[in-house]
Amino acid sequence: MSENKINVGDLVLLKEHPDTNNIKVGLVLRIYESYNYNSGAPRTSSPPTFRAQLLVDGDKRWERNLLQLTKFV
Repeated sequence: MSENKINVGDLVLLKEHPDTNNIKVGLVLRIYESYNYNSGAPRTSSPPTFRAQLLVDGDKRWERNLLQLTKFV
């Protein structure tokens, strides 16, 4: 098992907004698969992206692609 794998319950670092360097710490509440439905292709033809719902500053509405997160160690 990789040490850097992000799991539910982990603390992660994330950018507050893609255009800024403000860093936040969040708690991973759930991890789920997300598909790009706007492509017009069948769901099975495009690979899913894995996203995380995060708790940041008491707010559960934060979501990020797992590739945009860094595990806080």
